[in-house]
Amino acid sequence: MSAFVVVLDALEIADPEAAARALAASLGGAVVDHAQALAHSFGLVGAAMPRERAEATVRALRSVGCGARTAPAGLAPGVPRPLTTRLLDPRAADALTAQIGLTGPPERMPWSRILLVVPAMMQRKAKVAAKKQSGPSFAHKVVGVATGAAVLSSIRKLGTSKTAERSAWRVDADPMIAIVAANPLRRVHAFAERLDYSVLGSKMVVGGENLRPLVAMIRERCRGDLAGAALLDGWLAGGPVPEPLWVEDGNTLARLGRWLLVRSALDRLAA
Repeated sequence: MSAFVVVLDALEIADPEAAARALAASLGGAVVDHAQALAHSFGLVGAAMPRERAEATVRALRSVGCGARTAPAGLAPGVPRPLTTRLLDPRAADALTAQIGLTGPPERMPWSRILLVVPAMMQRKAKVAAKKQSGPSFAHKVVGVATGAAVLSSIRKLGTSKTAERSAWRVDADPMIAIVAANPLRRVHAFAERLDYSVLGSKMVVGGENLRPLVAMIRERCRGDLAGAALLDGWLAGGPVPEPLWVEDGNTLARLGRWLLVRSALDRLAA
């Protein structure tokens, strides 16, 4: 029996509570369980399931205004672990090359096999420690009261006053590009601050933003039906990185990329 997945038309569900109730009424189970599944769906609801259940899921979602379609599970393969590149060279007419390791030949990705290119912001937490002088300790205060300020002053000079440490977290975000290519299936991550931009030649700006001009060169050679094209083109036109692509780890980015790839494949089949 063939397996199917349910693909949402958009990541945001207008009324997730109504959608969860509709799924519970149609498929059974607790509303809270369906709500949790929707919250962690990343555009693909549930795992591979029989066609009848997938179609019932789509009908339930559509009944509350949530666009969804079924797709064969084979259209939704898992996205592999990323390869991090330090050089992307789009100058060749036949393929994009990516230098993965410090030595050895670069990876070649023919333009016709590049399926997805999206900008992202990889968020990370950095611990910031701050020291705050809190004055004399409780013992110092007791000594000060009992023997006078002169003794307390001498104790302070010995460096035995109390110091408290506070820890804070700062969230940083690294701009990057994620690329998925087929045959073989590969995912490449390129971080803006780690890339060699010498391929830009005279277009390179010292101390300025070079990621967008580099990706613009890549976009010119990619296929027109590139997955995530609207997200990419909006960013290339000067827009911000879309909110769903502000991620905390590569796994989240992989799941979003998988949804974009499946949705793009469905659009091509429909056309």
